Amino acid sequence: MTGREAFGRAAVDIATRAELDSRVKARARPRAEMHLTIGGAEERIVHSQLNAANENRIRHLQERLDALRSGLKETQAKARLTGKAQGDFGRSRDGPG
Repeated sequence: MTGREAFGRAAVDIATRAELDSRVKARARPRAEMHLTIGGAEERIVHSQLNAANENRIRHLQERLDALRSGLKETQAKARLTGKAQGDFGRSRDGPG
């Protein structure tokens, strides 16, 4: 064995705490998986109830937002007309002269 080979091998054989920690951290860990589903008809019933509740909530939110949107458009139109009426009233008071 030459001196160069011995030096290279010695450098690899140095044990450090950092390497130990990194190797321990890199270990593959088994994952705990929980499968708590019932299966069968009960599971389908529960999923359908959850889906129905979600769809009801979506429908409710859409109706609320549509109502608010239409109310906002009406209010905005009335505000424009109010401003126009006030401007017309002010011009009519000034008279033709």
